[in-house]
Amino acid sequence: MASRLKIIGIVNNWDELKLPGWLKGYNAKPVLIKKSGEQYCHPDALWMDELINVHKWSYIARKGLCSIMGKVAKMKFSLGGCVEAREDENMPERMMFAVEGQDWPVSLFENKLQEENLAWLNREAELAGKNLPKR
Repeated sequence: MASRLKIIGIVNNWDELKLPGWLKGYNAKPVLIKKSGEQYCHPDALWMDELINVHKWSYIARKGLCSIMGKVAKMKFSLGGCVEAREDENMPERMMFAVEGQDWPVSLFENKLQEENLAWLNREAELAGKNLPKR
């Protein structure tokens, strides 16, 4: 299943939030998480966890994500995911999860990385040939 997670996100109140027009074409488009994702599964297949390292994304994808971060608290969005089908017998693709959200209290969440996580991100950035700003 590695490199086959497909995520589809939709911002339902795009115009109300005055989000960047150059990004609107990407709204509701599926994104395949490949090299930036790591999967962890329970031995009995009770759960699956996907970690996504956005530092491995293209510049345009990171820029788009940064440009909407300040509006997340007011977004009305839907998010879903499925496993990409590669053989005909796996078609049609079916959603593994779906969630809708709005009015997230993002200001209540602490937005600081623990030191070990920051060190890991710096190592990943160096491997990718990029430099993160120092704190």
